[in-house]
Amino acid sequence: MSRFLRPSMQGDQTVFCNYAVREPATCDLSLVTGPFIWQEEYQRALAKAENQLIHFYALPSENPALLAAIADYDNVGVDAIMLASGADSALETIMSRFLESGDVFGILSPNFPRFAIFAATIPGLEVKVFKDLADVPAKANLISVCTPNNPSTEELPLADLRRAIAENPDSLFCVDGVFEWYGSYRLSELCREFDNVLVLKSFSKIGLAGLRLGYVLGNPGLISDLKVGTTPFSVPALVQGVGLEIAR
Repeated sequence: MSRFLRPSMQGDQTVFCNYAVREPATCDLSLVTGPFIWQEEYQRALAKAENQLIHFYALPSENPALLAAIADYDNVGVDAIMLASGADSALETIMSRFLESGDVFGILSPNFPRFAIFAATIPGLEVKVFKDLADVPAKANLISVCTPNNPSTEELPLADLRRAIAENPDSLFCVDGVFEWYGSYRLSELCREFDNVLVLKSFSKIGLAGLRLGYVLGNPGLISDLKVGTTPFSVPALVQGVGLEIAR
């Protein structure tokens, strides 16, 4: 490894957790992508594609029709959504906006390893791993929760999750809900009820991992804060067009 890489990123555990640098044979990502059932929608989106989607910057950068379709599905306002280039990109944006040196970051274990990997890039961040929602770290600035869980598939009881959020109003909860498509309840209701919740969603688990289309749900104020300093062109217009055909 290069001498320029931060020491916190050079540990064996970081390499083991990061599927981007592991030996491909040790991590079969096809197991968590879902079947591809969108041939008709995909072809329809490509047939509609115009040269301007590739040739120019798309303005507005977030397709209003796609936002409206997502808003309708999740029963939120369009101002409660931020599109992202996959949930990985979204969680990094969240962590970079709401965490800094000296802060406390709580991770409910087990969890998606990308949270811990990115946490290692924030100097001076204190990471506290806990195993029960009743034991949320005191004065945590950000709490990471995954439900249905990756990789265990276990779903947290909605009542327990709601109670933890209500009892910790000064902590921002980032709920990884990319497997919500297969869950028993909708996480968007937490965003409507609380102002300290962000939910990660993704098209990856319904057979579209390569599309790299994800989004964040949350209180409009939080979503506005997330967009500060974020490139408006992170999700290609053509990708959004495919997402729109499927969301419809």
